[in-house]
Amino acid sequence: MIGRFYWVLLLLLAVSDSQAQCAFNNQFHSTITLSGNETSTVQCVYGGEFVAMSVTSGESYQLSTCNSSQGGDTQLTLFDSSNTGVFIDYNDDDCGVFSSINYTATFTGTLYSQINEFNCTVSSTCYTLDATCTSCDEEVPIFINGFESLTSGVNQ
Repeated sequence: MIGRFYWVLLLLLAVSDSQAQCAFNNQFHSTITLSGNETSTVQCVYGGEFVAMSVTSGESYQLSTCNSSQGGDTQLTLFDSSNTGVFIDYNDDDCGVFSSINYTATFTGTLYSQINEFNCTVSSTCYTLDATCTSCDEEVPIFINGFESLTSGVNQ
């Protein structure tokens, strides 16, 4: 009897663990470029699509579907484009039924932010994806002799 209980428990843990993140099997939506610590917003990412963005090792990023105006229950999974077989980070329901991830890059390259609708499915619901480099500096103008330099320190 105790042996059967452990097998059932092991099976339940294995099933619940397999749903901890969504597998990489979605369609490409777009590529975004982050500038300083400004937020880039991607409109209408369907459940079942991913967005590509460049990241720099050591920088911190926030990715979120929290500002989506349409219903649905999002899941957000991050992948390194060079190895989509292994997920980097995952979130489900950080802000109500929507998802948010704070991530510090461990590599320099392309990050895939994949959106799914619960339970790792595709959908025809439009979600908003916000991406911000929270540790990147704003572009600050350089002043030389009281004049703003627009060309890398050389006034023309």
